[in-house]
Amino acid sequence: MSVSPYLTIEQLEFIRNRFKDFKTDPKVTVAKIASELGRHKTTVAKRYKQIFGEEYSRISKGKMIWNIKLSNEQIKGIFIEYKNGIPLIKLANKYKVNRSTLIHRMQKVIGEDYSKLAAIRRYKDAKIKRKIKVNDNKIEALFEIYKNNHYSLSELATRVGITENSLIFRFNSLFGNDYKKISLGRRDERKVTRQQYVKAFAYYRSTSISLIQIAEELGIRVSSLASRFQRMFKHQYYKVALKKFGTLKVIRRGRSAENLALKYLELTNKKFEDVRQRAIIKNSLKRPDFLVGGKFVEVKAGYITQKGFGKIKGYEKIKSSYLGKETIDGRTISQGIIISITGFSPNVIKLSRLDGIELIGPNELKLTFEKNKRFDLLNILNKLRIL
Repeated sequence: MSVSPYLTIEQLEFIRNRFKDFKTDPKVTVAKIASELGRHKTTVAKRYKQIFGEEYSRISKGKMIWNIKLSNEQIKGIFIEYKNGIPLIKLANKYKVNRSTLIHRMQKVIGEDYSKLAAIRRYKDAKIKRKIKVNDNKIEALFEIYKNNHYSLSELATRVGITENSLIFRFNSLFGNDYKKISLGRRDERKVTRQQYVKAFAYYRSTSISLIQIAEELGIRVSSLASRFQRMFKHQYYKVALKKFGTLKVIRRGRSAENLALKYLELTNKKFEDVRQRAIIKNSLKRPDFLVGGKFVEVKAGYITQKGFGKIKGYEKIKSSYLGKETIDGRTISQGIIISITGFSPNVIKLSRLDGIELIGPNELKLTFEKNKRFDLLNILNKLRIL
C-alpha cells in the first residue's frame, strides 16, 4: 500500500465522495477508505485535513473511542501489566480496545519506556519462534535476492527454514527504510496472481476497457497494474497501449515527457540547449531533443528496448542517429543521455554502460522532483506512467 501523498484526480474524487459516509457511518474509518483506495491511511488523513479542515478533525476525534474508554491513568496501569509479561493482545481484549489503538496510546502516554520494552519483547518473541538460527550474512544474501528479483518473502523464508514473519523482522532490523520502500511497492502485486494478470491483459487487449477500470476490479493501484503489465508483456503491452490511446494522445504524451525532461535538466543545473525545433547535425534532418555540451539528450515516454518496435525507436536507433555525429557548428557528439518516463530493458542497461550513455528513468526523475518539492511535476510523471 503506497504511502505517497500524491493522488490522481479520480482518487481525490473518490475520497471526497466517501467523506459523506465517513461523517454518517461509524463503521467507515479512514483506514477502511484507504484500504479501498489501495493507499496508506496517513495519505487519506492528510488530504481530509487539507480539504475539510476542522470538520474532519472533529469527526475523527469522535470516532476515536479510546479517548472515552481509557484515561491516561488507566494506560499507566495497563503498562505495568505489560511489563509483568502480559501480551498486548490479551490486554487489548481485556479492556475491549483494538490492539493498534492500545499501542498508539502506550506510545503517546508512556513514550520511550514503552517503545524500548516493546522492541525488546518483539526481538525475544521472534528469537523464540525461529527454530533454526540464521546469521546476518545469510539474511543479507536473501535481501539481495529480494531486492533484485520478485521472489515472495515466504519463498525466501522457506529457503533458510524460518517463518515469513521472522524474515520480515530481520529485514526490518538490518535494512530498515531500504526494505520498507521495496515492500510497500510490491504489496499491490501480492494481491493478484500471475494467472489473474494474464487474464486481465487479455481483457485489456481485446476490449476498450481502461487500466483504471481493470485496476479497480483487481483492487490495486493503476501504477502497480501498469508496472506489472510492462514487466510481463513488454512489447505487447506498449503496442496495445499505443493503439488504445491513439496517435494524438501519443504525441501529447511525448511532448509532456519532453517538458518533464526539460524541467529535470533545469532542476539538476545542467547547462543545456533546446534543439527540438532546429536541425543541428550535419547532412541530416535528425535531431535530439537537447544538447548538454558534447552529449545528445533524447527523451522518450515509452519503454526503451534494444531494437524498438513499430515506429518507436529502440536504443540502437537512438545511438546510431546521434553518437559520433558532427553538429553544424563543428562539435562532435561523443556521449549521450537517454531519458525515459517508463524505463529501460535490462539489455539496454548493459549496453549503455559499454557505450558510455547515461540512462535516466522514472526513479531518477521522481527523486529530483521530490527533492525540489515539485509535486506538480510528480503528478504529471505519475499520469504519464500509467499509459
